[in-house]
Amino acid sequence: MPSHSTALRVSPAIWTCSSGPIPPARRALEAVREFGFPSESVAPDYLLEQRKILQLGRVPVQVHIMTSVTGLDWETAWASRVLGSYGGVPVYFIGREALLANKRASGRAKDLADVEALEKKGGAKA
Repeated sequence: MPSHSTALRVSPAIWTCSSGPIPPARRALEAVREFGFPSESVAPDYLLEQRKILQLGRVPVQVHIMTSVTGLDWETAWASRVLGSYGGVPVYFIGREALLANKRASGRAKDLADVEALEKKGGAKA
């Protein structure tokens, strides 16, 4: 995990680029199926719409596949990515500044508390 995410509660989420063609959405759903989640009732078109969340599992073992996030676009988030690992599997995490922008834009109390914790941990960057 990148150092900026260790100050936060872990909430696994996958952000798909919703402006792409159907084949990547189909591949995402195939990966979900291979992982063991039934996704036959989810149409690939669903993952191409903005502001959609596909929830898999139940708390505390739950993953969200999101088609957009508040406060930044896909290109900015992808450019900021940081390689890390989750459960021993190599994955990309959103970069620190992009994460801060997202959490500030959401305005939720728990996200603003995360911003405060991140800023205390690594210093504020405007």
